[in-house]
Amino acid sequence: MPGASEGALLAFRIMNTFSDVHLSVIVPMRGTLADFERTLCLNRAMLGRAGLELVLVLGEPGLEPETHALMQHYADIQWTLLALEGEPGEAWRARAINAGVRHSLGKFVLVCGENIAFMSDVPAQVLTGLLGQPNAVVLGRCGHASVEQWQAAGSRAALFSQVAPAQIDPASLGALTGVSREALEAVGGYDESVSGDSAGENNLRIRLEAAGYGLLVSPHVLNVHISDFAKAPGGWPEMPADSAAYSPDSTMAASGRLNQMGPEHRARYVDGRLPDPMAQAPELLQCQGFAPWLAMRSLRLCPVCYRFTHYQAARGYCALCLPQPAAGTGRVRILGVIQVRNEAALLRGCLDHLRPYVDGFVILDDGSTDDTSRMIEAEPRLVAHLRNPVTNPHHWDEKGNKQRLLSAAKKMGADWVLVCDADERLEALFLQHLRAMAGVLAPLRLPCVSLALRELWDQPDQYRVDGVWGRKRVARFFALPDRISFDATTALHGPWYPDEVGARGNFIVTGYHMYHLRMIHAADRLARRDRYKQLDPNNQFQEIGYDYLTDESNGLALSPVSALRAYDMASLP
Repeated sequence: MPGASEGALLAFRIMNTFSDVHLSVIVPMRGTLADFERTLCLNRAMLGRAGLELVLVLGEPGLEPETHALMQHYADIQWTLLALEGEPGEAWRARAINAGVRHSLGKFVLVCGENIAFMSDVPAQVLTGLLGQPNAVVLGRCGHASVEQWQAAGSRAALFSQVAPAQIDPASLGALTGVSREALEAVGGYDESVSGDSAGENNLRIRLEAAGYGLLVSPHVLNVHISDFAKAPGGWPEMPADSAAYSPDSTMAASGRLNQMGPEHRARYVDGRLPDPMAQAPELLQCQGFAPWLAMRSLRLCPVCYRFTHYQAARGYCALCLPQPAAGTGRVRILGVIQVRNEAALLRGCLDHLRPYVDGFVILDDGSTDDTSRMIEAEPRLVAHLRNPVTNPHHWDEKGNKQRLLSAAKKMGADWVLVCDADERLEALFLQHLRAMAGVLAPLRLPCVSLALRELWDQPDQYRVDGVWGRKRVARFFALPDRISFDATTALHGPWYPDEVGARGNFIVTGYHMYHLRMIHAADRLARRDRYKQLDPNNQFQEIGYDYLTDESNGLALSPVSALRAYDMASLP
C-alpha cells in the first residue's frame, strides 16, 4: 500500500499555548542540509513569526542530529520535523508532502521546495490571500538562480529581476502552492502514483480546480530557486509523456493518499520545537498593501488531442474538442487491414466492430489450420483475401506480410488504411470520428495517426498503466504513399507504416485508445512472453526483453475503461 513504508509514529510534538498556527510551511527535503540552510537564512525573518510553523520532512537517512542542531540555531522558528523510512523514489515528494500535511497544525499550508528563497513576504502574502478567498489555490512567480548569481546580487529585487521569467503562465508557477487543509483533504492530497515533481504539482492543481477551488496568482509573490547550478525553468510539459497527470481523467481518480494512512502508518519520527514565548515578531495577519490576486487556469489537457484546453485552440481531429467537425473536402477510401493466423475465436468480433466504419477489408491468412479462412471468405466487405501456405514449423515473416497487405490495399484503391489485429479493439470514439479525421488531415503530406495502446489486464474493462504500460503507442491509421517498402524496418516489432511515411510523413500523436485483448488472462500473457522469447532469444529487437510482460513485482496500477472511452464489448468472444 502506498505510504506503508513510512513506519510507526515513535515521537511526539512538543506543545504549549504560545501560538495558534495559521499557516504550516511544508518543505520536503531530499538534498543536503547545506542546501536548505542556504535559503533558510534568507527566509528566517519571515518564518520566525507567531502563527507560522515550518514542517521539514527528511528523506535522507541519518540527518536527524544535524537537523536538531539547525533547529536549535534557528530557535525563533516553530519547527516540526518528520523523517520518513524507505528510499526516496519518484513518488517520494508526494508521499512526504502528504505526511507533512497530516502532521501539520495550520488551517492553511504552503508547500515549497528546500531550495526556495522568498524574494517577497511570501508566507504573509499567501495567508492573506487564502483568508480572503479560502476556496482558492494561491501560486507565485519563480526564478532560478545559481549560488554565484545569488552571491553577486546586490539585493533580492535585483536577483529576482535578473532570473525571473517575463511571462506569468502555469509553466512558470511550479515553485509553491498555498491551499487550505480542507481543500487538500477534499481531493485526497498529492497523488503518489504520479511521476515527476512538476507533473505531481500540476496534477494536484487540476484536481483542486475540478473540485471547485480556483487558482490565483499574484505577480508580487516572488521566489527564487537557488542551487549550485542554475536550474532551467521547467517550461510546458512534454506531451504525451506526462499526459496521464494532466488529463481530466485524473481528476476523477482522486488517487492521493492524504487520508488513507492510520496511526500505524505515519512518520517514524516527529519532533516539534517552539520559539521563545517572549520573542517579539510582527504578526502574520498585520501585513498590508498586497496587490490583488489574479485568476489563473490549470494545465488541463485533452486526453485525446493533448492540447492544453485553457491555452490552445481546438484541433479538428479531436472528437472531444470538436464533436461535430467540419466536413472534409471529398470522400476518402478507407480499408481495414488485418493479418491473422488461427484467430477464429477473435476475428469475427474484430470484423464486426470495424465494419460500419471502413469501406472494406484486406486480410492475410498466415497459414491458419482452424476455421479462420472460412470466416474470412464469409466477410461481406472483403475486397482481398491473401494466403500464406501452412508450414510446420510456422515461419513468421513480419515485413513480407506488411508489404503484401499494404500493396494489396493500394491496388484496391485505398487512400487510408486502418490496421487492426484480431485481438485488438478500437475505442468507439475514434471509430465514430474516423472519416472526419481523415478529411481534416488530408491536406497534410502522408498523415499518420498514432494511438495509445492499452493492455487490458485481468478484466476486459481495465488496463495496466504503471511504468512502460502507460506509455505504449502504435501508429495504425495512415495515408498510403505511392511506393510501399519496408527496407528500413526491423524484422520484428517494426512499425506498420511504410518507409516513405516514416521518412517524410506527418505524425499526429493522439490519446485515442486501442485496446489489446491478448493480455487479459495470465495464461495468455505467459504464452505471449514465451512466444517472443523464442522469436527473439537475445532481445535483438526489443532491448527491454519480454519478461516484463508477466512481471508485477514493482507494483500494479490499473485504470478502468471509462464509459466515454469504451470499445464495443459485444465484440468479445
